[in-house]
Amino acid sequence: MEDHLEKLKYISKLVNNSYYPDFESHLIDMVKLSRNKDVLKYPKLHLNFQKGIIEILEEIEPIVTIGRKQAKEEDSDDIKVQADRNRLIACMYREVADGLAWRTLGHNRVRLRILAQSQTPGFIATPSGSKVGRKAELKYAGNTASNNCFVLIHDITNLLLVGDLSLVKKIGDRSHLAEVKTKKLIAPASIIRKIDKNAKLSKQEKSYFKLR
Repeated sequence: MEDHLEKLKYISKLVNNSYYPDFESHLIDMVKLSRNKDVLKYPKLHLNFQKGIIEILEEIEPIVTIGRKQAKEEDSDDIKVQADRNRLIACMYREVADGLAWRTLGHNRVRLRILAQSQTPGFIATPSGSKVGRKAELKYAGNTASNNCFVLIHDITNLLLVGDLSLVKKIGDRSHLAEVKTKKLIAPASIIRKIDKNAKLSKQEKSYFKLR
């Protein structure tokens, strides 16, 4: 019981602060933009919106890492609390990306649940630089959007954890998964070929196959 009370006290200390209103207006604008009809109509606008979230996370998340390190070095509760506040701000922007994913995948709860069956995502950027593979993922995503397909960048969400990217021809379609680093597109035809050959499926392929 005491442990729960301490957690509640800490949460209260986190959220009862004037820091959050500084982000409120921009977060509201981002939510509205994520619901914009043009963003959900044109793949390139859809992708550019996500690139905007990448830029925000690349600014906020390294500050969290630096703050946590400094808090540990200086044994400072105040610095740790501020680092955690910044982490929550980053999560809020990721929730905007979650909402875009929800609409892009046709509000399909089963699809989203299956695509969430993996490890919690790490930060998109660190103080020393962006996550390895970011350039390749964005190039792949750009090519997809140029071919008039919608693409979701999993690393900017809290929710999408299976695969690097989700690709859909139109809003509401069942997604194909792209593993950029291994140059693999996980799609029905490729999975069926492996099943026919009695080949072992990867975790991503098993998850995708459940989306049928």
